[in-house]
Amino acid sequence: MVKMNEIEDLKFKPLPIGQYIAEITDVELKHSQNTEKPYYAITYSILNDEFRNAQVYQNKFFVSDDPEKQVTMDRMFRAYLKHVTGIKDSDEFNEKYGEVDTQVSSTIKETLIGSKVGIEIGHRPYNDQIYNEVKKAWKVDAENLGF
Repeated sequence: MVKMNEIEDLKFKPLPIGQYIAEITDVELKHSQNTEKPYYAITYSILNDEFRNAQVYQNKFFVSDDPEKQVTMDRMFRAYLKHVTGIKDSDEFNEKYGEVDTQVSSTIKETLIGSKVGIEIGHRPYNDQIYNEVKKAWKVDAENLGF
């Protein structure tokens, strides 16, 4: 079990590659420093005992200057939301969430924060360091987690 003084050390330390159970603890709208394009910054807190409370971050960009790429980005973000909410039916999803736009709607934020999800962690190099990368996320049955 991770002790409180070790949590800060785990904040950016690469976790072993693999699958984890996590809770989405924050969703924030931010803007790229280079392009000013908006993105969702999603924070996951690991629930597995060995790495409990370690945080992993994922940025989900959803705006493109290219209209064709924008269609793809919209689909990818909606697919992400469907995976983590467990809603597979497009009509049900549209009824609940409507259009995903450049604002973090309170409905989406309220739905995501507190969600228990499975995440697959990989690694990516950046500026001569290795960082965690969330490769995919999916809804898990919170009643059967064993925590």
